[in-house]
Amino acid sequence: MIHIRRFADVAHRQDVRTAIDSIFFDNAATHHFADADSRRHYHDLWLQRYLRHFPESSLVAMNEDGPGEIVGYLAGSLVSDRPPLPGPDYYRLFPDYFIDKFPAHIHVNVRKDSHNKGIGRMLIDAFRLHCRDRRAPGFHAVTRSNRCPAHFFTRCGMDIQSRVLWHESQIVFIAEEIIIP
Repeated sequence: MIHIRRFADVAHRQDVRTAIDSIFFDNAATHHFADADSRRHYHDLWLQRYLRHFPESSLVAMNEDGPGEIVGYLAGSLVSDRPPLPGPDYYRLFPDYFIDKFPAHIHVNVRKDSHNKGIGRMLIDAFRLHCRDRRAPGFHAVTRSNRCPAHFFTRCGMDIQSRVLWHESQIVFIAEEIIIP
C-alpha cells in the first residue's frame, strides 16, 4: 500500500534522500552534464532547494508493503519566483498575474517501475489539500510541452494556462486554482 508522507517527517533518513535523488535523475529532462558542478547546479535548481527550504510542502510516496521503499516524490513550495526560490528565468515570459493566482509550485517524479499506478495523482491530491489547508489560492508546474508530464498534469485536473518559447523549447505553465471554503 502506498502512503504519502511529508518530506519533513522522513528527511532524517539518508535512504530517503538517496532514493529521491535516484528517481530525480532517472526522470530528468537532462541526462548529460559538462561536469560535476553543472550536475550539482541542475540538482539544486530543480529539486534540492525545495527539499531544503520547504520540507513541509514536499511529499514522499512510500510503498509500505515492503521495506518502506520510496516510489515517488513531489517537491513543492507555497511560493515561487521569489526568495528562497528565485528563477529560473522563464517566469518573466508568463503574465505577471500567474504567480499571484497560482503561487505554489510543484515538481513530481515517480520511479519508472511504478508509473501508471496512480502514485503521481496521489501526490498531487495530497499537495492540493496542503495548499487548501494553508489557504494558497492555486499551484502550478512548468514543463516542456512535448513531455509526458504535461499530459500527466492535465489528467490530474490542472489546466494549461500558457505556452512560451524558452531556450529553444516550448514550455507550458500548467495550473490549478484552489477553491477555499
